[in-house]
Amino acid sequence: DLRERALSTLQSFTRAKNNCLQMWGEEQVRETLLAAAGPSEHPRCRQAALGALYGLAVVDANKVPMWEYGALKDVLLSSAGQGEPPNVRASALRAIQNLASTPSNMHSIWKDAKARETLLAAAEVDEQQSVREVALRSLCELANATDNLEPMWTDEGVKRVLVANADVSQSPDVREPALLALYHLSCA
Repeated sequence: DLRERALSTLQSFTRAKNNCLQMWGEEQVRETLLAAAGPSEHPRCRQAALGALYGLAVVDANKVPMWEYGALKDVLLSSAGQGEPPNVRASALRAIQNLASTPSNMHSIWKDAKARETLLAAAEVDEQQSVREVALRSLCELANATDNLEPMWTDEGVKRVLVANADVSQSPDVREPALLALYHLSCA
């Protein structure tokens, strides 16, 4: 489908980091990606649009303005939510992980109740591994912020998902970020 190809082309343009700041700054590009990532679109179009947003979120200068942009936050959190196709959820969570990797966003993402709820739900042991792995990597990023150490450790949901995913019976792909997040939180 032509729409999917156009979105995939936009996603390819994000591989050139010099494009990313300009692309996020262009309202038409930004709004096209947000609309294409929405629930009424075909999952392949959504995945391509979310992949482009993930690419834009790699650039440090984009991370804070992207997280502060309410429409993006809404699209990412709803796309990462339960009931969405796993590939769409994982793509949205990858974008959140990129946004969470900058100190300026770590505390604000953790303080956002919907973001916290979405990440914890996606990190539950009964979730698909691809979704769980990215959610755990996002939690690991958030555990790097000194301001988050105590509130994350005292959150029963965080303890539950990290300990459950760190269990020896789990795949190394989920154990590693769970153990690393526990390590960060032990530094409190």
